[in-house]
Amino acid sequence: MNTKHLSKELKKLIDRNIHKVCIPIKNGSGIRMKHYIIRENGYSNLIYDLRYNRQVATTFTKTGAIATAKALVDNREDDIEQITNLDREIQSKYNKCVQFKSTIANSDNEVTVDSAHIRYDIAWDDLLNLRDRLDEYVFDK
Repeated sequence: MNTKHLSKELKKLIDRNIHKVCIPIKNGSGIRMKHYIIRENGYSNLIYDLRYNRQVATTFTKTGAIATAKALVDNREDDIEQITNLDREIQSKYNKCVQFKSTIANSDNEVTVDSAHIRYDIAWDDLLNLRDRLDEYVFDK
């Protein structure tokens, strides 16, 4: 048998049984996890349940969307609220970082620029800590 035929057979075997495993799979413009699909909107990530053909959640980050989809697949309803709160906090910190960068770029006052630098660094560190906490929901513990 040639390698091209073997690779096609392996792909068929994997595709046939992949729905049984809860791993995110990039498929076209979306990410699939069992019967959930994550689609990226211009400013958010939308999670759809393909069984009922309806939107079940909206998140700011892709990590939050994957964590939410994984919690939905595993029927962990209490984790979904915590994931949503973390995602909203990340969105808030990100918006603050954008605001501080704008202040740094547009301000002529040296004190304001220094203050914005400090506040930006604090907000960015908080954002990274929140992202790490969100990653704990995605990866196995």
